[in-house]
Amino acid sequence: MRSPDRRPSNPARASAREPRAEAANEFISYLTDQLRRWAPVTARRLFGGHALYRGTTVFAIVSRDTLYLRTDPINRPEFEGAGSTQFRPGSRVSLPYHEVPIEALDDPEALGRWAQSGYAAALRRDAASSAPRGASRVKRRRRAASRKRRED
Repeated sequence: MRSPDRRPSNPARASAREPRAEAANEFISYLTDQLRRWAPVTARRLFGGHALYRGTTVFAIVSRDTLYLRTDPINRPEFEGAGSTQFRPGSRVSLPYHEVPIEALDDPEALGRWAQSGYAAALRRDAASSAPRGASRVKRRRRAASRKRRED
């Protein structure tokens, strides 16, 4: 592990990354500023990009200067109707996030409406994943066997 005060082993590679990182940070600042009227938004590094949070909920991903909002079967048609593409971090992998229409980036109110749609999808996902699930087949069989033994 490299100590924080140690310089990179190859300064040329580090300096080549700096302009891209600086541009990404400017874009993140721009997005959080545009979304300020909608809600307080924070950004954190996520793999090669950033995740945007409203509170503790991730509702967007920023990758390569592109904003992708969370989608699900309810809001996906809205994004597809606007011509949005799905986020594909690799050639075989796609995630449930769609690109925000470019026109919305310059209009804070429009961007807020799109962000609300992505946030709602993220909340639906969180609610579905935290909902209690039905007992597994094995547990149901064990309970039934236990009941049967008590009856006998």
